[in-house]
Amino acid sequence: MKQLEAPGVCRIIGIGNRYRSDDGVGPRAIDLLRNKRLSLVELYEAGDDLTGLIQTWSKNDSVICIDAVQSDSDVGRIHRLNLLSDKLDNISLRFSTHSFDPVQVARLATQLNLEPSKFYLYGIEADNFSWGEELTPEVQKSMKKVVDEIVLYCNLEIS
Repeated sequence: MKQLEAPGVCRIIGIGNRYRSDDGVGPRAIDLLRNKRLSLVELYEAGDDLTGLIQTWSKNDSVICIDAVQSDSDVGRIHRLNLLSDKLDNISLRFSTHSFDPVQVARLATQLNLEPSKFYLYGIEADNFSWGEELTPEVQKSMKKVVDEIVLYCNLEIS
């Protein structure tokens, strides 16, 4: 008889430097999520090195990363990626200050056979990476939208 595995946890990782304006969108989203009533959810604030986070999840977990990105899109655009199934070689997003970005972490986790069951990235198109704590209005608005989507997702995953 096959042993049942424990249900996974939804691990949400806010990536970036909260003192570099829009780069802080990930940690600031985690701040908002801390005020929500979410069960079976663990929140992490990551700086610029994500490789240590691989050891925090299990194969049954859902992992969601929130990060500031840059491409040729409008500021505030939300890029939603499935890091386990989307064609990652064709992604033209740039991540600001990270030694390893979420796409590279997903590849590494897969190579090590440590990938979670679900692995998503919410990349919010950013503009300002200078020193400061204010988000641009477009990034602020998108961050709130992402937080609402994540709350809905986590509540559906758990129920």
